[in-house]
Amino acid sequence: MEDISQPLTAQGPGELLRKARQGYNWTVEDVAANLNLTVATVQALESGDYAGLPGPAFVRGYLRAYARLMEISEDEVLGTADDAGPGQIGSVVPVMSGEALREKMSKKGLWISRRRSRNWRRPLLFTVLVLAAVLAAWWFSGLRPSAVNNILDSGNQGTSSTITIPLNTND
Repeated sequence: MEDISQPLTAQGPGELLRKARQGYNWTVEDVAANLNLTVATVQALESGDYAGLPGPAFVRGYLRAYARLMEISEDEVLGTADDAGPGQIGSVVPVMSGEALREKMSKKGLWISRRRSRNWRRPLLFTVLVLAAVLAAWWFSGLRPSAVNNILDSGNQGTSSTITIPLNTND
C-alpha cells in the first residue's frame, strides 16, 4: 500500500491529479473527454512523461485545467510540478533581460498605436462605397427631385403638340 501520510509536495503533479481522479471515481477517459484531450495525453500527464507532449506552456496549461477539473489549487499542482523536476516542465518567465524587454514592449506599444491610428480608413471606405451605391440606385431608378421632373415635363409638353409643315407643291 502507498503511504498517504507523506506531504502533497513530495508527490508529482501527475500523482496528485491521479489520486484526485480516483477519489472522484473517474476514469482516464472521463477526464480526457472533459478536458478535450486524448487519453494518451492524460496518461502522460499522470505519469509525468512530458516528452511526448507539445511543449512546456501546453503542459502547464493542461495541468492547470486538470487541477481545476479536480477542484485542486492550481498553484499546488504547478508547485509540485516545479518541485518534482526543476526544468522538466519549463518556465514561462520571459527570457529577455529588463532593458531589452522594456525596449521590445515599447516598440510593440508604438506599433499598436500606429495601427489604431490607421483604423479610420476602413470605416471611411465603407461609408463612401455605401453612399456611392445609394446614389447609383437613386439615379438608375428614375427617382429625381420634383424640380428636375418639372423641367423634364415642361420640355415634353412642347414636343407633344402637332406642328403643321407645308408641303412643297410644284405650282
